[in-house]
Amino acid sequence: MDSKDVLLTLFAIDTIAVSLVIPFLPQYYTLLPFSPSTLEYISSLYNISQILGAFFLGKASDAGVARRREILQNGFLSSSTSYGIIFIVVLLSSSNVDDVKTKVSPYVLMSLICFSRLLVGFFKQTYTLTTTILTSSNSESRSKIIGQISAILTSGWIIGPSVGSWISGRVWLLICMFYLNRVSSSNAVTPV
Repeated sequence: MDSKDVLLTLFAIDTIAVSLVIPFLPQYYTLLPFSPSTLEYISSLYNISQILGAFFLGKASDAGVARRREILQNGFLSSSTSYGIIFIVVLLSSSNVDDVKTKVSPYVLMSLICFSRLLVGFFKQTYTLTTTILTSSNSESRSKIIGQISAILTSGWIIGPSVGSWISGRVWLLICMFYLNRVSSSNAVTPV
């Protein structure tokens, strides 16, 4: 397996993992005493942090402060950490909803979710970096590579929420997925 295939595989795992949490969010929204508009603002944290992260990390890469590979590996590590936070939230709230209200404040749960979404949004620039790395360092046609990346991205956003809703009641699967992502992010081998 060459470095292009490794990078595309890691991109696919990361895309599925980031969309995996989407089915969990409405469950936590029902626990919170916030208005629907406030909850939508909370939902948009990921998108806002994606924009800010692309700007600042792009500037860091252009200025030579950090190489693309380092930014990509830090993105995988922060994604894995973010999914670990979501895993902790799922564990804290996997018991009866009434028990959760007495044990863990809904504000604490939502704060953890917000922090997780900000973290993954800011540092997970895998789409931009994967496209940049593969189109600049590969002899294949640019349109073919972008087509492959787009297919993976679209498939990930279809598969991720489907798998997330299926495993929502199966905590042991979340444990396995967390460790799989942790291992894949720590062993990331990407072309420079």
